[in-house]
Amino acid sequence: MKKFFFITILFTILSCNTTEQPAIYGLVYLDVDLSSYHYRDLKNLLATKTVTTPLYDGEKTGYAGVLLVHGLDDVYYAYELACPYEASQSVRIEADDTGLEAECPKCGSIYNIAQGGLRVEGPTTYNLTRYNVIYTSSGFTVRN
Repeated sequence: MKKFFFITILFTILSCNTTEQPAIYGLVYLDVDLSSYHYRDLKNLLATKTVTTPLYDGEKTGYAGVLLVHGLDDVYYAYELACPYEASQSVRIEADDTGLEAECPKCGSIYNIAQGGLRVEGPTTYNLTRYNVIYTSSGFTVRN
């Protein structure tokens, strides 16, 4: 009986072919100064910026990095770069040239990054993980 139970559990674990996660979080703390060289392009609507390493001491960049987006509604968004379907630090979503969508290069899932990170198509059933954006006098802070 123990052998049957062990084989059943083993088969169940091995039959799963994805580690899709509803939300992937890493520690995030970024101070985005829109007048600085690194971030000034984000002033333009639909501009995007990928941050995978901290620029300053004390900053944190999430699980796989952070995608910053200046959305259509003139609101700034910050998303986890890890695709929820792949749930891997090495598989990062990539924003397209329009700033409207991002795609996972491995599974092909597409997300609307200009208005909330909603899933558009692909094998995933989850939206992108969104981080809090708090406006400051010089830009905004991203944190969780």
